[in-house]
Amino acid sequence: MKGHSRRHVAPAPSPVQASLSEEPVMATECEIRRCDRCALDRRYPAPPELTRPIPRGWEDVLAEVERLNVPLVAFGQTLFWDEPPKAILRLMLDQLAPNVPTIAGIHDSDYFSKLHGRGDRGEGFVVWANNDWSNRALWAAVGETTSLFGAEEPPEAAELHRAGVPLKHLAASSAEDADEFIDRVTSAYGWRGVAQLGPVDHIARDVKVSQAGDALVELLDWGMSETIGLLVGSETQRAAEAKAQELSDRLRGRIAEMQDATVAQLYERLIIDWYADVLGYRPKNMTATTTGDYLQFNRETCTRARFQAVQSFLCHKVGLCATETYNDAVAGQGMYGLDQFGEGAIPFDLIVPGRGRGTVRILDREIRAELETEPLVIRTAERCTDVEGLAELIEGEIGTDAALCGKALLGPVMFCSEAILVLHEGASSYVPRTQLFLSRLNSSCGSIRTYPILRLRHRAYDALASSKVSFRLPDHLAEAFGSREITASEFGGRWRKVCEDQQNLIKRLRRARGPKALLDIIAEEMPDGWDTLADELESARETLREIGADIDHTRERLASLRESETRARGRRGELERRSGGLRREELDGADPEPRQALRTLISVIAGEVRQYRARRRELCAEITELAKSAVADDARATIARITREVEIKRMAIARRALLTTHMELGNRRPTGWWFSVADPSGDWFQEAVRLSEVWLEDLTNSDCCDGCGAS
Repeated sequence: MKGHSRRHVAPAPSPVQASLSEEPVMATECEIRRCDRCALDRRYPAPPELTRPIPRGWEDVLAEVERLNVPLVAFGQTLFWDEPPKAILRLMLDQLAPNVPTIAGIHDSDYFSKLHGRGDRGEGFVVWANNDWSNRALWAAVGETTSLFGAEEPPEAAELHRAGVPLKHLAASSAEDADEFIDRVTSAYGWRGVAQLGPVDHIARDVKVSQAGDALVELLDWGMSETIGLLVGSETQRAAEAKAQELSDRLRGRIAEMQDATVAQLYERLIIDWYADVLGYRPKNMTATTTGDYLQFNRETCTRARFQAVQSFLCHKVGLCATETYNDAVAGQGMYGLDQFGEGAIPFDLIVPGRGRGTVRILDREIRAELETEPLVIRTAERCTDVEGLAELIEGEIGTDAALCGKALLGPVMFCSEAILVLHEGASSYVPRTQLFLSRLNSSCGSIRTYPILRLRHRAYDALASSKVSFRLPDHLAEAFGSREITASEFGGRWRKVCEDQQNLIKRLRRARGPKALLDIIAEEMPDGWDTLADELESARETLREIGADIDHTRERLASLRESETRARGRRGELERRSGGLRREELDGADPEPRQALRTLISVIAGEVRQYRARRRELCAEITELAKSAVADDARATIARITREVEIKRMAIARRALLTTHMELGNRRPTGWWFSVADPSGDWFQEAVRLSEVWLEDLTNSDCCDGCGAS
């Protein structure tokens, strides 16, 4: 903290107890000044300074982890996606630092799912696909999985538009329902999530196994079946099916045993088993928990370091600074500032079993939390300014089982106050904002110290180069790779180049204007039949050019006639005026014959005007006949048909390219059961371990992110 010295604590002999039992130090400026309203000694363990430069590589990083002498914690919402691959870290710990404990946590304090318009779709839990149209608001983190080569991210309508695809126009002119058309085109490949229907949101810890269990089984079985369908060879498929059946049977068995438990409790019971499936052995020095248990907030737990950030917002001296710093950190990031949660809001949610979650608001005479069931209101004699008082009030009102969970930016702060948080590369993209928050807060009015984040980078598809299995690729990848069947070794060696080629193809599609330019691209991608279509397009265009030339020639004649008619009308007008003058002279006794001769001439010119007008009508009819002739209509219909065909093909190529490039997500965050189901020999996993990388990120330094390009 600026302007004050810090006392450091030597590492405790027991890593598990290190964060709770050692002699602490002061944490915030207001405590150092002995604030008269929160004068309790609020002293938290001070993490040792990170070694500089921050270590990189497995040996140096795990040596640093061992020196820091605290557990590693890894929290995730589901078993069926990318959480189990963090087992690689446990494997490396067992080899290099076996005494470091790990805690595998289930993040059960977030909502089970969110689905736009779900109240109109009935009740219960369903396995749902993702797209960027009717389901673009789908969020289903508690139950989600991807089949091999799949990704949660769909081809977005905006991405297709940037590639030149007139998506809404194609949908409107399709025989298919327009919404269904866009749903299909923007659907993700190889991803499913369990979504809760009905009008009420529930957090994961409040959903019973009896409610969602069948959907979870369906989800896992779908993902494994899709993956097995990509494997070549009956022996390979039989081995994969045996492993898949083992995983499915275990899940079904636990669900049958735990009908009255919550989904979070089911996951907590299973998570170490899923780690063991990835590792091939049951890990030691590893425990399981849930967010609700880990962040349980009551009189016994409130003084733990994980709640030090809460005190910063409660303190009447530091609280304003913390609030403004938080609001600055979330500004422009699509996240709510605290003022949007109501007066007195702090960036923590109170989690109450059976009642949901709600933002905590600290007011002068009460504490509020807008829970799903009903608001929680606790009357107070004065404003609450310390965690002990807050815990006493909450425990007195609802018991000891409530939890206090930080909103997005504060989650890492809570976990890293007593442990090292494990995140995949690219996960929790708001971490830089957390770093900004802590850096500004600590530079101005506080001193929140944390342990680092440990980032884990996978190269799952690169690791396939060492596998001996073969794949039957899905359509989009078969087109991108130019082959339906491919060995894992070839796939692992080529996939990055294929993705790069597809990215370049999207750029070319973006630049292509008109069907001819598109046909040139399509002919390169799919030569069969498209050359003929190009000839047909050119023939139709030549027909229209010829008709257009005839129309242009007729229009030139029409313009000449119009000029002649205009001159004739002008001349007739002049003669009419002259005739009027002669008529006045006649009235004065002049000879009438000159005017009669002039009237004869005027009649002749009027006849010419009528002829010009009639001829113009004939030429206009000729132009209309040429423009609307059957030949012209056929040519235009041919061009319209080919234009639609090539735009449909542009859309298909763009979709294929986007789905292919989205494989990068699976490379960085593979699904855990892929390794044991797709390659039971273990060759793939062993290479994935060899290629994996780790690094540390200092949460308290916004300028320090030794993340090798991580988010």
